[in-house]
Amino acid sequence: MFHKLKKMLPITNKETSPLIESYLERILTNPHHDWILNMPRYQKIISFLFESMPIHILKAFSKMDKNIAFIKANGQLSCALGSMNEYHVILVFPDLIQSLRSAAPMYGAAILAHELGHLYHNHSKRDITPLEAQFEADLFACQLGLENELLDVLLDHQESREAQLRIKEIAHYIKTKSIEM
Repeated sequence: MFHKLKKMLPITNKETSPLIESYLERILTNPHHDWILNMPRYQKIISFLFESMPIHILKAFSKMDKNIAFIKANGQLSCALGSMNEYHVILVFPDLIQSLRSAAPMYGAAILAHELGHLYHNHSKRDITPLEAQFEADLFACQLGLENELLDVLLDHQESREAQLRIKEIAHYIKTKSIEM
């Protein structure tokens, strides 16, 4: 089930390991995350996401003035809200939880990575179009190695014009990445 996850885990070094451990402790000890602590699979996915981040991104997250809270809510997939009181909030909706529980939890990881991209790029405070924000958040997830999973998620929603444009951008990213290799 997690064979892809294990293959994708980066080799941590002396610089990243303490930073990852410290940040994951911050995430996992958050009082809003009991629902994550009750499911080891969710913990693995959260750990995977932060362990997959390049050091400069991980440092940026660890320096954020607010912690990230993954809050269960009702809706479709997920939503990042930026700053809410003392937290940057990512709403996690039932279909995302179902995806994280499924035989293919990496689709859920791709959605969470996309939402983390919104926080990383500070979209709640920047003056860009919603589509530009989606492209940046998609690229963030792609850079964590989740481009195929994100593409599959979007293909399930391809009836919207926005999803079609995002699919084209991710397909271009995948094609460019394969040429560079």
